[in-house]
Amino acid sequence: MMPLSTADTRQAWVEFLGDQGYTHAVTLKPNHRTERTTAEFLRSAFTRFHRDVDQALLGPRYNTASKRHLRTEAAGIMEGLPLVGHIHAVFRVAPNRWTDFEGLFRPLTADITINPKRLNPWAARIVGGTSVVERITDAEGWLSYSTKYFTDIDSADRIMFLPFDA
Repeated sequence: MMPLSTADTRQAWVEFLGDQGYTHAVTLKPNHRTERTTAEFLRSAFTRFHRDVDQALLGPRYNTASKRHLRTEAAGIMEGLPLVGHIHAVFRVAPNRWTDFEGLFRPLTADITINPKRLNPWAARIVGGTSVVERITDAEGWLSYSTKYFTDIDSADRIMFLPFDA
């Protein structure tokens, strides 16, 4: 069997991810410090970020058996390593939670009337970190952009799927 070409590998990833029904695209940048550009740091930060998002949307008992089916599903694609590592992520969010999910990405402010648990989970955890969210209207275009540096089957180690099986 012939190995897939770079273009075929990328297209296979785009089609697979496109078939998952993700609703939102999110770009997460840690910015600034060199130690934040490692794959290990990005994996850990993305896992904690996803947990914080689900906790903000579902409450502190977000991972109990009765709420597990309500959790968001996400795939994060690391890019820019080792110099400007960041994550292009896609989330599948229930339509009745879209407004709450999008509201999590507002910039941090000095407004003390905002519940700290409802602040931007990326910026709150990653000092100097920035995030951008948008609803997906062109999944193939966005996923093609996110996988632009996939060159072979080994590119799969740049993708993280969450939540982990409970």
